Amino acid sequence: MAEIGQVTEVVGDLVSVKLQRHDACDHCNACLAGVETEEMILEAENLCQADVGDLVGISLEESNFLLAVIIMYIIPLFGLLIGLGVGYLVGSQLGVNEEIMSLLFGFMLLGITYLTIRKNEDKFHTRRFRPMAINIVKKHED
Repeated sequence: MAEIGQVTEVVGDLVSVKLQRHDACDHCNACLAGVETEEMILEAENLCQADVGDLVGISLEESNFLLAVIIMYIIPLFGLLIGLGVGYLVGSQLGVNEEIMSLLFGFMLLGITYLTIRKNEDKFHTRRFRPMAINIVKKHED
C-alpha cells in the first residue's frame, strides 16, 4: 500500500506528510463530524532522509494495515455482537425484555472493547504500525 505526499515538518526521525484523500475515502463516510477535507496529515518514519517540501512515497505493510483494521473495527464489532447475544440470553433467563437487555449488554461490551483498545493504544504506536516514508519522489526546489 503506497501513497505519495508532501513533507510538511521534520522532527527527528519522523516526518509529517500531507496526503490527498482519494475517491475511496469519499465512500467511507467516516468523516461525518465535519472533518471532510481534501487533505490529511500523518506521521511517518523518515527512512529516506526527506526534508520539508519533498514529495515522498509512504508505505505501510499490508499485513500490518489489516491487523490495525482488525483491532480497530472487527474486535469492537465482535464485542457488540457477543454482547447482543449474551444480553438476549440474560433477558430471557430473568424474564425481562430481551431486546432492552440485548442492547444494554451489546453497547456495554462495545464500550469495554473500545476502552481496552484505547487503554492499550501506546502499544500500537510502534514502528510496526507506523507508516514509512520510503523514498523521495521529487526533491523540493529552493
